[in-house]
Amino acid sequence: MEAQTYDSTQSAIVAVTDSMFNKYNVAVTEEFNKSITNRVASIQAVSYQYMYAMLGCVLAALILFWFMRKQVHIQPVLIIVLLLFAIILLAVGLTTSILEVDARIKALEFELLGQRVAFENQVLFFQSQSIFEIIETLIGQSKPDAIAVGIIIFLFVIVFPVLKLVAGGIHILSSRNIAESKVVKYFTFHSEKWDMASVMVVGILMTYIGLNGILKSQLSNLSIQNTFLTSTTVNYSSLQPGFYIFLGYVVYETVLHKILKRVSRLLADGGPSNPNLDSDQALGTI
Repeated sequence: MEAQTYDSTQSAIVAVTDSMFNKYNVAVTEEFNKSITNRVASIQAVSYQYMYAMLGCVLAALILFWFMRKQVHIQPVLIIVLLLFAIILLAVGLTTSILEVDARIKALEFELLGQRVAFENQVLFFQSQSIFEIIETLIGQSKPDAIAVGIIIFLFVIVFPVLKLVAGGIHILSSRNIAESKVVKYFTFHSEKWDMASVMVVGILMTYIGLNGILKSQLSNLSIQNTFLTSTTVNYSSLQPGFYIFLGYVVYETVLHKILKRVSRLLADGGPSNPNLDSDQALGTI
């Protein structure tokens, strides 16, 4: 009975440790920590590479549109390509981590019963979320005010921008009757006051600045240097690729809105059937 009911946390720790070591093909704790650190750094580097590639593709699409601006007959196709880039930027910006809050005790040493005890890399707080995850968290709360805020962010940061982009595509591709309808024209050209994506960017930036200041202030109180206790704290909080992609969407969407207005005017004045139309005059400088 004693053998069957005996339990030990040490046995559980050994079992979990062995499982993790086998998973990552390491033998000791030092190798495991080094392997995990290298993997995290590699994933972060790849994430930033993808971010630069996405923003570079968007810039290349705008440059291509600039060089092809006199080809009136392919303006609708180019606009649809630009709209697809905007949708991709928005989707990735909403679902990728925007802010990482990471507060740690880098080293903690103290003397206990004549023995020196040391701890390293102790995580005090860690949180990394995307805009979409923030909305899910708010709507999942039991408080009505949190739910209301989540719904408002969902409507003005996700729904209205998507409707605006879809309406732009409908306006360019559809027949004149549909393109000139009040609903399509409103969402395409006059709904920017309901699009709060730019406000969200400012809010994220201000939140980061505020949290960073609070963490630095609180962590400084935990940094202790005396005979009995030595404590060193670090703040690894940072803006993540999702923020820069979302910021890129906001800037790109502003440029795209101006392009849509000028191309719409161009097509209304003559469209593809009027090759002699001075498109430079209609498009202006983008």
